[in-house]
Amino acid sequence: MRGLAASLASIGLIALGAVSASAQEFPNKPIRIVVPFAAGGATDTTARIIGEGMQKVLGQPVIVDNKPGGLGIIAVEEMAKSNPDGYTLMMGSGMVNGAVVAVHPTKFSINYDRDVTAVGRVADVPAVYVATAKNFNVSNFAELIKFAKENPGKVRYCSTGVGTALHIEMSIFEQKQGVKLTHVPYPTGQTAPDLINGDLHFCSLNIIQARPMTKAGQIRPIIVTTEKRLPDFPDTPTMAELGMPELNANYWGALFAPAATPPAVLAKIHEAILKAHAIPEVKEKFLSNQMIPYMSPTMDDAKKWNAGEVERWRINFKNSGITVN
Repeated sequence: MRGLAASLASIGLIALGAVSASAQEFPNKPIRIVVPFAAGGATDTTARIIGEGMQKVLGQPVIVDNKPGGLGIIAVEEMAKSNPDGYTLMMGSGMVNGAVVAVHPTKFSINYDRDVTAVGRVADVPAVYVATAKNFNVSNFAELIKFAKENPGKVRYCSTGVGTALHIEMSIFEQKQGVKLTHVPYPTGQTAPDLINGDLHFCSLNIIQARPMTKAGQIRPIIVTTEKRLPDFPDTPTMAELGMPELNANYWGALFAPAATPPAVLAKIHEAILKAHAIPEVKEKFLSNQMIPYMSPTMDDAKKWNAGEVERWRINFKNSGITVN
């Protein structure tokens, strides 16, 4: 028995030594960041900006890999089931790693709480609720509510699907304002063409999408979801100003990893995020895209923050009255 115990102890020490060596060597090959949306959106842009910074810090290529579809679950599961060695990460979002986790836990083939860990918050992207300028004579919040009350069900709004973040927000919005709108799901999230041509009336866009369309006169800003009014839209009220503080929900980006990744490797990734944020070019890219850089001081802070986001969406979902299969 003593011989067996000694052998098991030796095996344990060898395994521990292998993990320590692996952590010391990390990274020695390219790192991949999986993104749950198509290229060009807020989450993709966040991944590319922080990825460029981390590449400079770590001395290895950081590759963005877009895996849209399935409410973002495809991307989450690909990351969570990957080899937990730090070379496959995910740029999570409030829509996926907040709302979808809260509302659709049974759709995952993994246990999210057990298999996924937040490594660090990266940036917030202000969201703007906008109205189409095509054949829709609404230019502010008061006019929108007046039209909706006079024309029940005629205002068509978008989301990425039943029980998703935007659907939840708009269901609460309807309750608060005493209006009936028509929900139009867009699983791909590609709503811009239908907003421009007037097939959709009212949608939430991140500011990266909203700015050029507003400047082109294709849409009109109605509400912003930031705590304070945005410099680009000084006349546009916040959700809190309109009595709906629970809907002050920006688009956010944070890096996630398989929970089984060695702590020393996770620590190196977290440190790389912090150092990337300090690079002037990275700061400038975030600010020029109207993003608000955020840094989690520790990984524990990141985990607690993500848990809070999931709980917030659970509460909002309960209050929305939406039912999902």
